[in-house]
Amino acid sequence: ARQMPRQTSITYQGVLNEHCYRLREVEKKDVINEEVDCGVERKEEEEQGEKFVVWLSVLLKSKLDGQPRGPRAIDVVIALDISGSMSSRQGSKTKMELAKIAIKKLYVVMRKNDRLGMCTFTHETKVIFPIEETGNFSLQTLTKKLAPIRPGGGEDLSKGFSTGLSLFKKWERENPEEDFAATGRERRMLFVTDMCSAGGELGTLVKNAKEKQKIYTTIIGLGLDFNTDLTESVVKVTGANYFATKDEADLDEIMARDFHYNFFPSCHNNRLACSSDQFSLMHIYGTPLAADTETIDYEWLPRNHRHFPKELKDRAFTLLLTCKRLKLRLPMIVFSNIMDMIAPREVEVNKLETMFPSNLFDSKVEGGLMMLKLRPKDETITKGTIGIGVTWTNLDGSEETRECSVEVDVASAPEVGTGTGNIDKGYALTRYVECSHQVIKKQKLSPTEAKDTLDFQTWFASQTSTFDKDKRFDTRVKDFKSLLQLAGVKKETTKPSKTSAKPKSKLKTKTESKAGVKTRASTLQSRKGKK
Repeated sequence: ARQMPRQTSITYQGVLNEHCYRLREVEKKDVINEEVDCGVERKEEEEQGEKFVVWLSVLLKSKLDGQPRGPRAIDVVIALDISGSMSSRQGSKTKMELAKIAIKKLYVVMRKNDRLGMCTFTHETKVIFPIEETGNFSLQTLTKKLAPIRPGGGEDLSKGFSTGLSLFKKWERENPEEDFAATGRERRMLFVTDMCSAGGELGTLVKNAKEKQKIYTTIIGLGLDFNTDLTESVVKVTGANYFATKDEADLDEIMARDFHYNFFPSCHNNRLACSSDQFSLMHIYGTPLAADTETIDYEWLPRNHRHFPKELKDRAFTLLLTCKRLKLRLPMIVFSNIMDMIAPREVEVNKLETMFPSNLFDSKVEGGLMMLKLRPKDETITKGTIGIGVTWTNLDGSEETRECSVEVDVASAPEVGTGTGNIDKGYALTRYVECSHQVIKKQKLSPTEAKDTLDFQTWFASQTSTFDKDKRFDTRVKDFKSLLQLAGVKKETTKPSKTSAKPKSKLKTKTESKAGVKTRASTLQSRKGKK
């Protein structure tokens, strides 16, 4: 019998990053750039003093999107879970069969000067083969090494990781002349597992491997019943990412088609900043560390002057005129300190940590979309400016910043969820996750909640033809229908229409982030992310 999925198996970032979004312009210059769209969700009934909320979609793009793999080589050590749970079936194949397929797909796309090593783990570990260049052995040899591996026993993720690290250390001992920093080789631990155990000290081991040895981690989560809480704690570490897979098609996409997008980061230490004197940030959806939003002081600099309110700009203008009249020349650092003193300002900053490039399909980028929800700071506010900034550290250690501002006018702003843009698609998918969480959490809905949920189902289904006939969007529509059937909610009988009205957002659920409270979640690292 089918069971209700875990609430944590349907995440905002996982859903947002599995879809493609149309670019206004393909990025050709910068490692990171952003496209921002704005919309308004008007309330039919005033909720908690709010007549409307503002939505922003922030789509991150990169000059590395859609580009072929660069010259960097990579060393990968596979830690394969062979516990008893890997014998369970995932569709037409067992998890173990899928794992072996994933490993062979990885070998095929690696270059001859790339290196591969492998170990298996239950409560015990075994080295299958040490690190060596893939040009030194064939796919047939690899297949023979994989053939006798059978699932059985318990599972200790920490032991598996420690054994994998020992293979890297063994290579270092045997090749002391190699300078990894100079060669720029990527080094990555690849966990192939269903993540069904508690994991012990895995998070600490992953962090130490990154900090001490510059070894990053990728997790391939087999099946939809893996331990997402553990996975999300692991991928909060810089450079880590994970992917949830359910069949061979997913593995082909992750391990073969998008190999170099998924295994080679474009930059680290990413931060998304949102600032406004008229609007306050309520929630961020779709970032890897959505719960790690904090409020910090926003330093005045010439490049972000446009983000400050008109009152401050008038003061700055008066100060400059006075200095000119008195023939005073203020050093920029002095002027900056004065501006910070007369207009202290706060900004909401969210950690994105690591960014990975994405594939491109006909001017559409896969993943990279974040949704920001804001409320007016005062009930009289209907206009304002919102500043968005992204900072990051390049692989060579240099730091860069991109900033833009969005003018909001509630009277003329489009109603979010009624168009065909990225913000409308992001809004629909965010509502899908929200409603799914509500159904999973309560399982038995009240008549009013059931009606609201069926109204959403009708509207959500009507969007299938709106977004370029997106097959993955259609899959999510079917997933939601199946979820309602599991919850015993009466089937929707009304034929979805493209002109179906957008349903009111009444469901109250715990979201991934509460801005302004010190509290990137991929769940994933942003792949801008991955699932």
